Amino acid sequence: MVMCHRFYMRQSHAKNDWQTIATASLFLACKAEDEPCQLSSIVVASYELIYEWDPSASIRIHQTEYYHEFKEFILAGERLLLDTSAFQLLDVELPYKPLAAALNRVNAWPDLATAAWSFVHDWLRTTLCLQYKPHVIATAIVHLASTFQNAKVGSRRDWWLDFGVTTKLLKEVIQEMCMLIEVDRRRTMPPPPPRREVAWAIPAPLKPPVHMARGYHPFHSYPLQSYRQPGIW
Repeated sequence: MVMCHRFYMRQSHAKNDWQTIATASLFLACKAEDEPCQLSSIVVASYELIYEWDPSASIRIHQTEYYHEFKEFILAGERLLLDTSAFQLLDVELPYKPLAAALNRVNAWPDLATAAWSFVHDWLRTTLCLQYKPHVIATAIVHLASTFQNAKVGSRRDWWLDFGVTTKLLKEVIQEMCMLIEVDRRRTMPPPPPRREVAWAIPAPLKPPVHMARGYHPFHSYPLQSYRQPGIW
């Protein structure tokens, strides 16, 4: 994820297919973290995910022509990643190690550690890792997790100063994290129920009597005075 974010800071989203760049970033990240993965496995898995709507994709990718064509796309994406970053992508610092060190230093409870690890996975999908250093993100994660778990951290009130993080910087990172949490919460909220419109019932017109339907009018045969009664008109 960090490699993708760094790449698209310098390159255009419109001109570079994000699925190809994501696959190339995964292949390059396996090399950088000394967790090598076979290129053939990545090519097949990525092709099946991209074309998951096509039932024949899992069969087509095993054909030589399609396999080599897609493999060349991935390798071209890898070369583009390295050229764009001037080969600096291989030296990516993640907040995992600083977070583990911070949790051990403050003697965090298991629930607090679980919440912190959950947060760090979420922040890697954002651009926070490009804006702040890993130890800053790790410290903010511990603070945010302790707030959610209502747990005390450290022996002093401003324990984050021991990790080289100022109060101003911590508040800034926490504010951005809370904004991202709110955005994600709104995105995952179910849509509001459709607005019900009141349908006013229009009464059906009264059917005229049979004699009126034939053109009969009550005043045609009888004078108006015959309907008047004394004392009423």
